Amino acid sequence: MKHRLLALFLLPAAVMAQADPQIPSNLFFDTDLVAIIPKWTLQYGVRGLVGASSSFRGTGYVDSVQLQGDFTAKTIARTYHDGAVGVDSRRATIDDGTGRSITVPVTPDGKTDTWSYTNTSQAQPDGTIDLHTYKAEVADSGVRSKKAEPGYGMEVAFRFDTGKTLRKASFDLVGGLGLNGINSFLNSPETAKISTVTDTYSVNGLDAPEAPYSAPSASTTTLVDSNGRAVIGSDGGSQSTSRDTTVPLSQDPSERVESSATDGTSVSNRYHLKGAYFTARVGPSMSVPIGNRFRATVSAGAALVYAGTTYTVQQDFSPGTGDILTSTVERSEANFLPGLYADANLEMTLTDRAGAFLGVAYQNSGSFNQSINDGQVNYATKVKLNNLSGVRMGLNVRF
Repeated sequence: MKHRLLALFLLPAAVMAQADPQIPSNLFFDTDLVAIIPKWTLQYGVRGLVGASSSFRGTGYVDSVQLQGDFTAKTIARTYHDGAVGVDSRRATIDDGTGRSITVPVTPDGKTDTWSYTNTSQAQPDGTIDLHTYKAEVADSGVRSKKAEPGYGMEVAFRFDTGKTLRKASFDLVGGLGLNGINSFLNSPETAKISTVTDTYSVNGLDAPEAPYSAPSASTTTLVDSNGRAVIGSDGGSQSTSRDTTVPLSQDPSERVESSATDGTSVSNRYHLKGAYFTARVGPSMSVPIGNRFRATVSAGAALVYAGTTYTVQQDFSPGTGDILTSTVERSEANFLPGLYADANLEMTLTDRAGAFLGVAYQNSGSFNQSINDGQVNYATKVKLNNLSGVRMGLNVRF
């Protein structure tokens, strides 16, 4: 496969490099030969640049977004980050007065059989269960800078032979197009204000069930005979019995406590800037031959960059209980940037029409700002595309 790709890459050069047709030696009539001197050179290859950098800063928040309800509300369903309390679903079987049995809700006793919690630390020594909601407000801890990964891409350029020379140096015009990637990311711990709402519920003098726990609950026991073997029913399956193990919880919280603290370890952000920039350049070029097969060229001029990027911030919050909370915000935009370029190359002639080049490149295209503004989220990044440097290589085809 690699050889096929190489053949496709070299094919245009091989076709253009074919020698001019030779005049048969047995022709004696007069002919007029016109020598066509190539005026254009096509350069195509790859270019890698380093030096792009990004700086990140801003504020945001991560919220557990649970609905614990107003503390004074009674007999309502409440949800928390580490549990939930639902409305009691217990039923009782009674005689409706006509000899028929019906099921009706039990007489309210301030308890519920529908609730859950996730962590043993929520069970308190005094026989209560604490359920929580959380919010983390990320503070601006200053600018964080990160060098972007090297940006590799393709490049195509045309060089026009103006015919202007000075001693051994010749002067041409060059125009080119290039595409390179941008990829910069940074993981950073963040200082944040952690706000916690704690509602306290009673298990009414019973032992708190082992977490994680969800009610209503039941245990199933397989029936065995005197020999310890499972009792097989008429359907061929083992017989079992079920026992209700639900631990009722108070329907409403007995206490609500709201607290806050500044923390530098519970929240971390992953900043990621990804995209690409398209460069159009034009300028003069000077070349000097070195021996019969080599030539040194230098070029410098103006560049125009079109950069398209996506800025993403992923906020991760590890609260005291429950799962990690994650919030992601994102913004995409594009910018035009004027700039300058310069490159120096060593070219090697392979045939009259084809050659190869290897060189260094420099580009300065300034910088641009990008931000994410969404309610309480305000993140910004500054992308610098100045002082970019790298290497370029590829093939030349003259025509």
